[in-house]
Amino acid sequence: MAVTITKPEINLREKLKELDFETVPFQKMPSGSVIQVVEESRSTQGQTSSTSFVDTGLEATITLSSDVNKVLVLVHDNARAFSNSGSQRGEYGLFNESDEIITFLFGRRNGGSSGSSSTTFETPVSISALHEPNTITPVTYKTRIRLSSGSAVNWNHFGAKSTITLMEIAG
Repeated sequence: MAVTITKPEINLREKLKELDFETVPFQKMPSGSVIQVVEESRSTQGQTSSTSFVDTGLEATITLSSDVNKVLVLVHDNARAFSNSGSQRGEYGLFNESDEIITFLFGRRNGGSSGSSSTTFETPVSISALHEPNTITPVTYKTRIRLSSGSAVNWNHFGAKSTITLMEIAG
């Protein structure tokens, strides 16, 4: 007895047309690939004389597609410390929720002298940090600033555009 097998007819050309070759599933992206980008900006100037970190208002949230992926954070801002005399210093930082990722001091010591008008020190802020949050829940990154010495610190001085960019990097 002979067995006959029949297969449904498939039009290979039609099946190939159905595929979207411009979209690669994130699970198939090679390590180091950028999966998504989130960017936020602001133009609002702020000032504080607090010696505790305060939010600058520059923040962005990202939800990773896999807990093995990383986040490349890029920040562009400017900060200014000023004093009527003596040193003027501030500290600018990048935080994940309440955890510190990176902070740095800006300003100068003994920048002014008594009897002089106020002295200032302005610096561009450029941060790049690769962070591993190990989660697929939304993660918020924000910048904070505080006074170390002097009268006050400003951020986003003169209302220039400040940005925070988050890039999900395949692990």
